[in-house]
Amino acid sequence: MKHRFHPSLGQTVTLAALGGLLMASPFPLMALAHLDHGHRTLAFWSVLYLSSVPMLLGLPLFLKTFAHLKDGIANGLWPPGEVASFRGSFETVLWRGLSISLVLASCTIFVAAGRPWQPISWSLLVLGQTTMQLTFAFQTKPNHRPPSDDWRSRPPIRSDQWSSR
Repeated sequence: MKHRFHPSLGQTVTLAALGGLLMASPFPLMALAHLDHGHRTLAFWSVLYLSSVPMLLGLPLFLKTFAHLKDGIANGLWPPGEVASFRGSFETVLWRGLSISLVLASCTIFVAAGRPWQPISWSLLVLGQTTMQLTFAFQTKPNHRPPSDDWRSRPPIRSDQWSSR
């Protein structure tokens, strides 16, 4: 029998946030490599390729834990009181203000600042999107389906129209 790891709600939120941070972290490194202006050097390309490793690790981590978070909330994997406490903290004005300010700062830097600062705006955009996605995950309502009977316990379907002609 294979033992499966079932993270708690707090661990799932932490892993999703970590995935978002990992996705956003390469952009400042790319900005530093871009400021070097040595585009044909081995150091530039090394920093550029190595800085993509956190993104390649963070993207599947975020996507998997975000899907687990939404499914867990919808299917009642965690107690409703625990979900409600997290929902309350993600629906505060401070959290929503942080999300919106990260996206607005990203747009402002992208438009107003020069080309060397554009990777910073991408990083802020990824962080803003991560915070918004976590907020949207907690807006998922639990499924309240009545428990269905097993289809094998039901009698076969009979119909007069299905008789032989």
